[in-house]
Amino acid sequence: RPSQYLQNSSTKNSYNDAWRIFVNSSSLLPKPEKHIVSPNSIDPYENNFDLDFRIRFERHDGFSPTAHWRQNFRHKETAAKDAATALTLSDEDIAKLSHKSVEWMDANNPIADENTEYGARLKRLTENITEVNGLKLNFKVYDVEDVNAFACGDGSIRVFSSLMDIMDDDELMAIIGHEIGHVVHADVKQAMKNAYLASAARGIVSSTGGLAAKLSDSQLGDVVQAFTDAQFSQSQEYEADDYGMQFCIEHGFDPYGMARSLEKLVELSKGEKASTIQKMFSSHPDSEKRAARVREKADELTATQNQAQ
Repeated sequence: RPSQYLQNSSTKNSYNDAWRIFVNSSSLLPKPEKHIVSPNSIDPYENNFDLDFRIRFERHDGFSPTAHWRQNFRHKETAAKDAATALTLSDEDIAKLSHKSVEWMDANNPIADENTEYGARLKRLTENITEVNGLKLNFKVYDVEDVNAFACGDGSIRVFSSLMDIMDDDELMAIIGHEIGHVVHADVKQAMKNAYLASAARGIVSSTGGLAAKLSDSQLGDVVQAFTDAQFSQSQEYEADDYGMQFCIEHGFDPYGMARSLEKLVELSKGEKASTIQKMFSSHPDSEKRAARVREKADELTATQNQAQ
C-alpha cells in the first residue's frame, strides 16, 4: 500500500484520501503540527507509482507555508527483483538488448552509407577489422552534428560524421579502438545492465534468460537514453585509452593518435563547438588528464623503439 512508503514519520488514520503525518518539533514548527500529504492518481495495487507531495504547514500563529514535490516509489520486492534480474543477465541477453537498441538508434538517426564520403572513409579504415575476441564487428556513420562515437555489446560501432570532420585517420582509429576497448573490457555490458535497470524495459528479460516479449519503441528509447547517458569510470577510461593506442599500433596507425584525439577534444571543448561534444565529455570524463597520460605512454614506446634500432 502507498502508505507503507511514508517512512521516518508516524502515519495516522486516513483523511479524505490523504494521510495525516505528525512530525517532531523544528525551528519552523515550534510544536508538532499536522501535515496533509495528498497522493496523486495512485493505484495502491501498482508496484511503481508517483506521489505528489503537497504539504501545508499549519502553525498556531496562522503562518501557513506550503511545499510541493513529486517522488517516485517502487515496491521493495519489485526493486529487488529488478536488481536480481539485471545481475543475472547473460551475455546473450546483453547482446540482444544491445542489438535491439542499436536497431532503434539506426532507425532514428540518418546513416551515411558507403556511397557517401563519410561511409566510404569508414569502410576504407575498418574493412579489415571484422571481429574482436570472436565477436563480429559492424560499423556505421551517423550523419549528425554531435561529436561522438560509441560501441555496443553486440559488436556495433557507431561513429558520428562531425567527429570524422575534425579527426584525421590516426585520431579517428584511436577513438574507434578506444570504443572497442570498452567492449573487450565488458564496460558496455555493465552499462547496458544499468541502462536496463534504470529503464521502463525492466521486467522484459525473463528470469530464465532471453527476451520474454518484444520491446516497445518507447521502451527501446528509454534503454537507449539510459545507455548513452552512462559514464565510465577513470580506470575504465584508462584501460580503453591503452587499448586504443595498442589498437592503432596493431593496425598500422600512429600510436600518438589517441593522445592527439583527446587533446583535440579538450581544445574544442573550450571553443564554439563546446555544445556539440558535451555528450562525449559527459560519458568520457577527464579527457585532459587522459591525454597527458597516453601521450607519455606513446613517448615511452617511441623511446624504446628508437633504442632498439
